[in-house]
Amino acid sequence: MKTTAKNYYFIGKVMGGHRTENLIQLLLNKQQPLYYNSLKNRNRLPGFLFSLFSKLSSLINIVLADVVIMPAMCNNFQFEFRIAVWLKKKIVTDFYVSFYDTHVLDKKPLPKGEIVNMDSSAASKLWHNDRKIIKNADFTFFLNSTEAKYYLQLLDLNYSSEEHFILPICTEEWQDCELNYYSNKNQRTFNICWWGTYIPLHGLEKIISAAQILKENYKLNFHFHLLGTNREKARPYLKLIQDLNLSNVVSIHNDKTFSNGKLEGFLLKNCDLVLGNFGDSEKAKNVIVNKIIDGIAMKAPVLTGESLAPKEFFSEDQIFYTRNVPEAMALSIYNIAQYDESAINERVSAAHLIFKEFFSIDAFNRKVESIFMNL
Repeated sequence: MKTTAKNYYFIGKVMGGHRTENLIQLLLNKQQPLYYNSLKNRNRLPGFLFSLFSKLSSLINIVLADVVIMPAMCNNFQFEFRIAVWLKKKIVTDFYVSFYDTHVLDKKPLPKGEIVNMDSSAASKLWHNDRKIIKNADFTFFLNSTEAKYYLQLLDLNYSSEEHFILPICTEEWQDCELNYYSNKNQRTFNICWWGTYIPLHGLEKIISAAQILKENYKLNFHFHLLGTNREKARPYLKLIQDLNLSNVVSIHNDKTFSNGKLEGFLLKNCDLVLGNFGDSEKAKNVIVNKIIDGIAMKAPVLTGESLAPKEFFSEDQIFYTRNVPEAMALSIYNIAQYDESAINERVSAAHLIFKEFFSIDAFNRKVESIFMNL
């Protein structure tokens, strides 16, 4: 990274975003001046007055900035972005996800619970907001080439090798899963773990159907652990599990996350296979979900549906792929359970080398430095 100091301003909410916090820490380590709006309404000002004060603070910071960064998951902070464009600031967009794709095509509710209909003005606004933060940026980061192509086509934009860069998911190098099943199959349960949010992207109905097929057609001592974060949204899946008489082989947990420190410890002891995503949407076929990378970081075997993005990095000798149908998923899970300890260790070690090269914090920092040399 160039030694000449630049003033960086981060738009929107930056704290709590692991990827953005890593970027901030890298810039601080390089002694680069940076700013973000951390104002909190501690004095309980009237809402309109605090909003005005907050916008004024942002405006001042943007005026003083050399580079304005639109961080991951901040697509909706359009006021600050428009000011940066109007002032002709150099802009970097970290396009982590399309809000239009997430809330309209993938039907994830907005923060207040609203569902966005395809033909609504809200859907149109999300589409235009996503498009603007790429079109008006000098540099845009995408997680991988497959997602870049998918999102650019979705938003009617063209690829530019001078403006668009690949900056993969980054995550901690967690402790290794114990994988006790593979060393003592006759005495242990084959524990299969999925974690995330209850949205169509993941194909949870298919995962539960695969559990039913395993129970009825295969001789295997297994248990599925579905680890979400919302009891209310888990209810339909809990009912499906009960209706199919699967409560003895499928459990739902809603109290364990990486943030509260409970998920990692559970997975280390109780995960012999990580499940990725098995949805049918175009997004599901073109993304790498975080749990795939987290599983590889923990040296656990991973099974995921036929998505193009993981194949940019991981071959079939490193992670397992299957067709997105319950019958194929069940058969793949059964076949993986037949692997011996040596074969599994060889596979997860090979995948972990790819993780260190592309998805570790060190890899993230190296990539950011190489890109920021051009700013």
